[in-house]
Amino acid sequence: YVDYADLLDWWLEHVAAMPPDQLPQHVLVDEVQDLSPVQLAILRRLLPSDGKGFFGIGDPDQAIYGFRGVSGQSESSLRAVWPDLSVFCLGRSFRSSQDVLNMARSLLHNKGQCGPLTAARQLSAQLRLFSAPDQQAEIRWVTRRVQALLGATAHTLLDQHLSSAEAHELDGTLAPGDIAVLVRLRAQIAPLRAALEQAGIPCAAPAEDAFWQDAACARLLAMAATHCGLGPLAQSLAAATGLQEVPAPATAGAADAATSTVAAGLADTAAAAAAATASAAATAASAASAVTASGATGMAGSPLLPVTPFGAGASLPAPEALEPWLKQQAWAGEPLVAGRAWRECKRAWKTHGNWTEFLAHLGWLQEAEMVRGKAEHVQIMTMHASKGLEFQAVFLPGLEDGLLPLRKDLLFGAGSESSATSGDRTPSAPVSPVSPVSPVSQVAPQADEDEERRLLYVALTRAARALFVSHS
Repeated sequence: YVDYADLLDWWLEHVAAMPPDQLPQHVLVDEVQDLSPVQLAILRRLLPSDGKGFFGIGDPDQAIYGFRGVSGQSESSLRAVWPDLSVFCLGRSFRSSQDVLNMARSLLHNKGQCGPLTAARQLSAQLRLFSAPDQQAEIRWVTRRVQALLGATAHTLLDQHLSSAEAHELDGTLAPGDIAVLVRLRAQIAPLRAALEQAGIPCAAPAEDAFWQDAACARLLAMAATHCGLGPLAQSLAAATGLQEVPAPATAGAADAATSTVAAGLADTAAAAAAATASAAATAASAASAVTASGATGMAGSPLLPVTPFGAGASLPAPEALEPWLKQQAWAGEPLVAGRAWRECKRAWKTHGNWTEFLAHLGWLQEAEMVRGKAEHVQIMTMHASKGLEFQAVFLPGLEDGLLPLRKDLLFGAGSESSATSGDRTPSAPVSPVSPVSPVSQVAPQADEDEERRLLYVALTRAARALFVSHS
């Protein structure tokens, strides 16, 4: 197993040995401003020395990944590599109104590398600033404003809103998917989400995949579901991970203890039986008949051939008892047994204490997740995660000294090396929803401050028509 950084290094090492006829004629790069030095080196080896065949598109004013070692590419840095590079400036924005674009450009002190942008659509826009007395008041303001944009349903709330001076031209016209709440740190998401959901507002926030979405874990769960006669659930788990066939374990004697369930086609059944020993084939045929009678055959043409380490009719052992066998499987091994998904699976299993109830609950969770995935939600995410997205209205809470620009020395103490610079990571120390910090005026390094300006520029330009900015 290698991580992404290792993969890039491997590619850089091996691309030089590629035969010329295997090199691409054209290389297209999106978000070219975020190329790291290693990625740029790979590009140079893939292309001829003059860069012929290269096409890149990007915005240097949106270079926001310096914490990952990305220095930020620009016309000048790319032209230093390929002097004959042709550059075309795109000057129209099809997302934001002119008012939003003008305000965002002023944040860069009118020194943006791409020049001014002109709105392609004639849209009106409004910017609202709210100075809250405390954190909870700021959260209540965000919640109230989101309710108004969606359209209040309670008469008292509607009356209160219409009589206030906070009315906005978009009130009552937006759907949940038109609205985003963008924050600097992931630690700010939870309290905002809790307040919005308490008010009955559907929300979505980035989250780790559920344990049944892990490919190896889903494979085992599909085996267990088949063994318990839950064919539709087994098919669903297999389909979600692209699973077509689960091979038999390659351990001595494993076939004698295995239950092979064939869930489609007589040809597949024959092939599986031929590959097994005589006793295993008889066991497989018996298990297949039993499962077919219980409705676990699945849809025609969708073969599902899971193999489990326990015999037909036997009670399934607890997840912990399966670990020695799992460690021997090429598709599972230590990465599954030592991973987060397996730990969560075991924890969920213990809540029910048996496979039948656990799998029944898992089926309900899957259906609920599918319904939730199709519904519209107010999106709550970090500024980094919002890049490339578009919303009619954007809320930016917590815009205050220490959070933007991010001041790790104020949030985590002097000398902190917390990874909280990344908007996609949770800081090691707790951060309140809008985190009031000491107004110490210590200027961050210029490079960091410039990147923080670009990050706010990205957040502002996610909005088409409405911006709601707040602090406490």
